[in-house]
Amino acid sequence: MALATMLIDPDAAPLPSRDYIVGKINGADSATTISKASVVTAAARPIEANEVTNDELALTAAKDNLVAMDDVDRGVVLTRPDVGEFPIIAIDRTAAGLLEVDYDDAAIE
Repeated sequence: MALATMLIDPDAAPLPSRDYIVGKINGADSATTISKASVVTAAARPIEANEVTNDELALTAAKDNLVAMDDVDRGVVLTRPDVGEFPIIAIDRTAAGLLEVDYDDAAIE
């Protein structure tokens, strides 16, 4: 496991609209691999059976406190990597205006 860096060009083509991703999630049906429940905070929906274990309660409370903070004041970026994806460690904007992303070079197994 090592730190890797990626630069993202802010001049790249944008998404079709500001609500593009939200529309994809809201338009998903039961056959789609998007889990609608996972994109809504537990406080805004009923908790499913076995969703949070006793061992996870302290971590969940800490995470919920971070998520509840104002985006600018939070000081951390929230990510939700899944199997086959790469955990993001940090994001910065370079002096050249590029988005620099540091991530773990080993995918989650």
